[in-house]
Amino acid sequence: MESIEFSITKMRALCRKQTKLLYFNGLARAKGSVFSTLCVIVAGAYSGQSCCERDRLLQGQYLKDGEELVSSFNIFKLKFFSFNNSSNRYLGIWYNSLYLNDIQDRAVWIANRNNPVPGPSGSLTVDSLGRLKILTGASTLLELSSTETTGNATLTLLDSGNLQLQEMDPDGSTRRVLWQILTIRRIRFSLG
Repeated sequence: MESIEFSITKMRALCRKQTKLLYFNGLARAKGSVFSTLCVIVAGAYSGQSCCERDRLLQGQYLKDGEELVSSFNIFKLKFFSFNNSSNRYLGIWYNSLYLNDIQDRAVWIANRNNPVPGPSGSLTVDSLGRLKILTGASTLLELSSTETTGNATLTLLDSGNLQLQEMDPDGSTRRVLWQILTIRRIRFSLG
C-alpha cells in the first residue's frame, strides 16, 4: 500500500508540475498532450483522505505537512513551513514562486504565528461539524473557525489569496461563507 501511495504522490507532483507549465501570468493556455490528459484522469480517479483537490480541502480531508493547496491559477499556495531551520511549523499562504520569482518565499498570511506546531506532525482539517482546525497529531492545536454547520463545508484557496471556508449546497454552489481571511499582505516574521 505504501508503494502505491508513493506512486500516486509522485504522479500528483508530476501532474502539478505539468499543469503549472500550462499557465502563464494567470491565464490558462490550451495545450493538448497525452500526459496532461493522464494527469486529469489520475487526479479525478484518486481520492483519499489526504488533500485531493488542488485548491480545495473538503470536509473530513486533511492537508498534511508536506502537502499544499494551490489556487486555481497557481498564484498562491497554502502549506506548512518553518523559519531558520526551526523544528516549529507554521501554516501560511505564500506567493507561488513559479510566476513571481521576484517575490518568492514571502508569506502573505500565517495562521498560527503565536502557536506553532512542534515538528512535522501538523495537519489542517475541516472537521465533521464544519470547523477549520490545525491539528498536531490527533489533538487540536488551534481552531481557526468555530462556526458550525450541518451542511457540507469546503475550504478554498482563491486566486486573490483569500482563504474561504464555505458551506456548500448539494448542487455544489456556495450557500454562505463561514470564515475567510479578509486582508492579504506581506508578513515579515523572524524568530528570536
